Amino acid sequence: MNKFLQNLHKMLLFANFETVSREPIISDYSGGFTFTKEEGTSICILKIIDLSHSDETVLKFLCEREMASANMLITKFTDIKVLFLLVDGDASILAELPVEKYDEQSPYAVYWHLDIYDKTVTVPQGQPTDIMGIKAAIDGAFSPIHNLPNLLDDDDYNDEDNENPKNHKNTSAEIKTLPVKNRKMPLCTILIGFTNVLILLAMYFQGYSEAPVLVAAQFGAIIPHLILEDGQFYRLFTAMFVHFGWVHLVFNLAGLLIFGIRVERYFGKLQFLLIYLLAGLTSSVASLFLTQGFSAGASGAVYGLVGAVFIYTRLTKSNMDIINSRIVLVYIVLGLAMGFFIPNTDYFGHIGGLAAGILLGFAVLKLEKIKK
Repeated sequence: MNKFLQNLHKMLLFANFETVSREPIISDYSGGFTFTKEEGTSICILKIIDLSHSDETVLKFLCEREMASANMLITKFTDIKVLFLLVDGDASILAELPVEKYDEQSPYAVYWHLDIYDKTVTVPQGQPTDIMGIKAAIDGAFSPIHNLPNLLDDDDYNDEDNENPKNHKNTSAEIKTLPVKNRKMPLCTILIGFTNVLILLAMYFQGYSEAPVLVAAQFGAIIPHLILEDGQFYRLFTAMFVHFGWVHLVFNLAGLLIFGIRVERYFGKLQFLLIYLLAGLTSSVASLFLTQGFSAGASGAVYGLVGAVFIYTRLTKSNMDIINSRIVLVYIVLGLAMGFFIPNTDYFGHIGGLAAGILLGFAVLKLEKIKK
């Protein structure tokens, strides 16, 4: 029971519910504990009550008190629902409660009974079977892996920056191309791209179409609460390989192919892996502490490759095939501009990856100079 309630508490937090008090999660408080979630002029108040610690008299008192509190919110919210989730005990208790069919009344009391052993939720006829993702949170709490309910707060989009380069005095005859270190097939780039595709396919097999954020969380997306409080730091790494659908993945694969192939060929395989992974981790850390939301994607790592190509071509005034620093700068600026039109863009994550790539590219350039 206690473990389930702890899991449910986490699930609800991931669904953007806020706790009125965390104390009941730790102790066996007979009065239960309360969560709230607001969406515009609507609010859901979730009261979880452990029937093993509450008799019928206490239960009715708690319900009356919660409804009285809800009545005080009618000046602020036009839609108020109070869901009483009755855990353990017998579902027959629902027959003793003042259950009403929903007819857009506000505040409105909803009563569910949850049997954690049979994993069933009993809902009286005529009452809502889900409110603001609570049902998904309950389903996720039963999983041994912390699946998370949806508040669709995705993503990991962002970009930014850089200083405008000074005008180049190079003519087309003066443009030189950096020597290619490895003319063989860019296996590292291909393997990383292939891995991302396989992971997204696996996510769809796990039900991504029906519960995208739930599945993305299961596969290792960045979730600040799990990382900072539960110590799941591996998510800083795994988030680089999790994507929110094919459009998200295709955009990142395009950047990976354009810049990754050139970084691997001109910098070398080891340098490519270091830039990609370290930029991705930097992006994850920036997202964790600055964006502070649910995020995933290879965007930060890809922007690390972009940053490395930019600083390398900029300082050497050379091309990588047909790509020069001005082309890269245009790519960065366009990516930043697109971010303003794409919701839930993780700007800090992209900036972190880009900055790391620039620094790592600069370091590689300096090391090459020292070797020579």
